[in-house]
Amino acid sequence: MGKILRLMAVFLVATSFLKGPVMAQSSNIDHGYYAIIQTEGLAWALHVNDLFMRENGDRGYATSNGNIGLGLQPGKNQISLLFSPLTGEKSPDGDFLFELRDGVMISISIERRNFGTQDSFEINPIKLRYNAAEGAFVNEDKTTAGLDRVMAQPDMSSDGNFTITDLPPQSIVFDTGERIGGYRLDFDLVLNDDDLRPFHWSRDAVVMTDTPETRRGLMQAYQRLHDQIARGDGPAIFREARPIWDTTAYMLTSSSKNAEEFVENTELGLDRFQRTQPDGSELQPLSLIGPLESASIQFMAGGRLVRFRPDPIFWGLPPNGDENGTDSFPVVFYQNASGEWHIADVNTGL
Repeated sequence: MGKILRLMAVFLVATSFLKGPVMAQSSNIDHGYYAIIQTEGLAWALHVNDLFMRENGDRGYATSNGNIGLGLQPGKNQISLLFSPLTGEKSPDGDFLFELRDGVMISISIERRNFGTQDSFEINPIKLRYNAAEGAFVNEDKTTAGLDRVMAQPDMSSDGNFTITDLPPQSIVFDTGERIGGYRLDFDLVLNDDDLRPFHWSRDAVVMTDTPETRRGLMQAYQRLHDQIARGDGPAIFREARPIWDTTAYMLTSSSKNAEEFVENTELGLDRFQRTQPDGSELQPLSLIGPLESASIQFMAGGRLVRFRPDPIFWGLPPNGDENGTDSFPVVFYQNASGEWHIADVNTGL
């Protein structure tokens, strides 16, 4: 599956490495949570509390280890893996074919890491392998490293119970806009951690459904943001994204106390949000793959957050070898009871 290079990934990748021993003294959170995922034979998307975290389109053996702290809350959290055991074949009408078969494997561990000391510990809630003879996933006692699975650590635990349910066709939406069917694996993660912040949109966001009105309103929200970028209105963009960058500074950096410092400490800061990028790439017209009524749309948080995929706001880069790339602004929106649209997240999928 194709992959879109994301402009905001530069922000998060650069700042996530600021956590370290030399910056241990900080009012920001001093620890992070990571989902360590190993799979065989399936494509997947990881959600935390029904918020998209990241995805994998490689149906071979795949490993992934990324921070999930921005999706977590104190108490019980739902971790979900939306997965499709792809066969590598397509039906005559072009749909991706998937089938549960021997060898399909899912391993998920959760790690808590101290940014200052780099001390860490983990639990291992999920280690599953599909057995075709039994027609079910078998829960294994050992991790992929051959160690006994652990379910509880200080302030972090899981009972290891899980559910696997069928998903409707085209439920898993990837960054290319491709949609496939499959299954949903859910389990709980319990955290005793009052340092985690509530989501800034949680009080105001209303539940939406996929209607023509929702699609038109979402497109207008993208258009407003696109217009701000086209005219280089950095202050307007900052106001839109400030709650996200405040939380990102708190969760992923030790040196940035708020959104202002976060942006100032980031390469180029708001200067990236111009019609023409420093590398010569140009802001492209707002666009979707296909017409508005059938473009790939992704809902999260029980329908309270939404976005189009691929990202409609992007910059065209100069040719790089045999490939052309794009930088995109991967925003997610919510709507309040008054019908106003606001940015809920800048979701890089890292």
